[in-house]
Amino acid sequence: MKRAEILDTAKQYVTKDRDATHGDMEDNFESIAELWQIYFNHEWDFTSTDVAVMMALLKIARLKSNKSNPDNWVDACGYMACGGELAIKKEKTMARIELELTAIVYENSEFECEEYKIVAFVSDWNDGEQVTEAAGKAVNDHMNHSKKLCIGGCAKIFVDKEKVADAIFQNPDADEGLFDKAAELFGLEEGTVH
Repeated sequence: MKRAEILDTAKQYVTKDRDATHGDMEDNFESIAELWQIYFNHEWDFTSTDVAVMMALLKIARLKSNKSNPDNWVDACGYMACGGELAIKKEKTMARIELELTAIVYENSEFECEEYKIVAFVSDWNDGEQVTEAAGKAVNDHMNHSKKLCIGGCAKIFVDKEKVADAIFQNPDADEGLFDKAAELFGLEEGTVH
């Protein structure tokens, strides 16, 4: 198989065959990224571009066992093309929101603070409602997947590395008395945990 054939085959796969078999590429890769985040207990922030790169790396790793299998060469090219499209598109249209989250968790009658970084994307960082909604969703996802009861905490919100807000959050499913006690212990009323 010649290089032009490899590239032509990869182009066929990612522009015609892929959507018919797997659905929209961006939606599919975003779903995979979300599942990987859940699988790794939100310790890693995966993006759809990360999915493309890691799938290409999977194909490259397979080449160590069998360099003559054209499928691995074709598929690696296809994943890199998809990743390039996603990265360039996101760079042009998306703003990265980063939350430095201090979560107060409650377990065995003890309060603890846990530090996290959560990443989300919005199409327009000047749209305060969109930023607030994305930040809220990220915090709620964290609380829903936490191994310990997260009762609330505070977050510093950054958009494209520039701090834009401080926020306090409360788990609506947590006992109000626990939140009040945590707020008193950690100084939540000031928008930060001491």
